[in-house]
Amino acid sequence: VMRALAQWRGLRRPVILMLNGAEEYFVQGSHSFLAGHPWADDVEFVINMDAAGAGGKEALFQTGPSQGWIAREYAAVVPRPAGSVFGQANLIPSDTDFRVYRDYGNLHGADICFWRNGYVYHTKQDNLEAVSPVRFPVCLLPAFPRL
Repeated sequence: VMRALAQWRGLRRPVILMLNGAEEYFVQGSHSFLAGHPWADDVEFVINMDAAGAGGKEALFQTGPSQGWIAREYAAVVPRPAGSVFGQANLIPSDTDFRVYRDYGNLHGADICFWRNGYVYHTKQDNLEAVSPVRFPVCLLPAFPRL
């Protein structure tokens, strides 16, 4: 992610790459960032990279209310875009950091998930051998002109 961002010259604002833990325990990392980090008030847009499997093609599965422009921009620039309404419609009994940023930080953004081999996710088979190479979809960067 950082390599892609460092090579892309289209950013008009600083980028914060937040690597946090505790998502599986009530998304404490994102709550902590919003509640106490001095940079929290400077965030305007969130791209949350998540997983519900061990790799594969990324899919946009959640934006914020009245943010259809994000899905349209995503579909316009991503080769063979994939998406789902499962996250947006609360059809999955799980949570991501994106919800915290959207609901408590009032932030715009995209929740993108890797889902291949979901049957191994959080099982004994969830190991490095099961993980396919994944990368930040660099083609997304020009999709978000408001960055």
